[in-house]
Amino acid sequence: MRRTVLVALLASFAPGLAWAADPPPCHDYKEIARVLAKTYEEDPVSLGVQTNGNMLQVFASAKSGTFTVLSVAPTGFACILAAGRNWEASKAKAGDPEA
Repeated sequence: MRRTVLVALLASFAPGLAWAADPPPCHDYKEIARVLAKTYEEDPVSLGVQTNGNMLQVFASAKSGTFTVLSVAPTGFACILAAGRNWEASKAKAGDPEA
């Protein structure tokens, strides 16, 4: 049942959809990562630590160009913040401390 709810949640999630007043969809990180890999062929491509202590992680598909951005709490609870198409990876400039 839990897996079905998550698959339905992600399947109904339109890339690029913005949440005006509704909170973002959230679930267990491992389950979201599994569904992103299986359904969208997305893998983790970058991450960083947010000021609130959560990990910000980007999943992307080299094949389709889709991407999903997650905020993951230390407890393993993750929320989908954004998703879209046409992901492009870029390398930081050498010596650029802001990158």
